[in-house]
Amino acid sequence: MKSVCKTMLVAMLCIGMLGGCANIQDDDMRTKTEGGLLGGLGGALAGGLIGYATGGSKGAIIGLIGGAAVGAGVGVAVGSHISKKKQDYASREDWLDACIAQAQAVNKELVAANKELGANVAALDKEATQLAADYKAQRVSKQQMQDQQKALDNQRKEVSKLIAAYENEVSEQKTVIADAKANNDTREAQIIQAEINKTEQEIAKMKKYNAQLASVSARYAV
Repeated sequence: MKSVCKTMLVAMLCIGMLGGCANIQDDDMRTKTEGGLLGGLGGALAGGLIGYATGGSKGAIIGLIGGAAVGAGVGVAVGSHISKKKQDYASREDWLDACIAQAQAVNKELVAANKELGANVAALDKEATQLAADYKAQRVSKQQMQDQQKALDNQRKEVSKLIAAYENEVSEQKTVIADAKANNDTREAQIIQAEINKTEQEIAKMKKYNAQLASVSARYAV
């Protein structure tokens, strides 16, 4: 349970730091900072809960740190695009280049997140099988099984938040494509569309992993 307290401590620190973001005058920097902190918070919660489920207190600490790092990276990638406006750039070409770079960065983050999530889901599935056998042999209590299920359900909620953030990014990029097409920037529109296609594929993969988490969670019902 100490690991859960550590997770909550990070959460409170992140919330406090978000309040400080209001003092950052530069809109772009503030949005990036907020995105990073929110991503780190989500990653810390998700990583901590997964770590606790697979490795107890030690696992929670490892997951907390790793999750925060991955989550912060995702948060910055998603947050930075929203803050950008065409008038912030010297030319349309610069703006479109930045949007393309953003789409590529998001996909890089998504692939990394899915790789980690997939490995964790596999570990959790194996752990659930072992704990089910331990429970049947009365080596694990009903409360422990319920705690594991609660941790997994919380993890699923955090993954759902990440999915929503990525879907919002896709919506943002689609407005860029519409603008590019309206101004005959066909090449840029095609490049961004190709990145969106990759993003949507990775989002579908993340949803699949989240569904698998739900299946694993159900096995803890006692």
